[in-house]
Amino acid sequence: MFGGWGLCHDGLMFALVAEDQVYLKVDARSEPEFIEAGLEPFLYEKNGKQMEMPYYQPPAGAEDDETVLCDWARKGVDAAKRAAKKKRE
Repeated sequence: MFGGWGLCHDGLMFALVAEDQVYLKVDARSEPEFIEAGLEPFLYEKNGKQMEMPYYQPPAGAEDDETVLCDWARKGVDAAKRAAKKKRE
């Protein structure tokens, strides 16, 4: 699908790893916070076209601070839970 690894919690994909970079799931509720922080979305090329998936990088240096990384990862988990709930409705 995207040439990387999916990270799951309770059976829900909340993050992906591609080209040695982690990306966290976003939705309409959480995406503005990622954009406001200046974070980059996951982009890939398909059939010569640039595609975007609803996943964004965590802040630079987050991998060196487990509290910061966990806070951002929770946003990904929460977005995955909301997406799953929406599918069930």
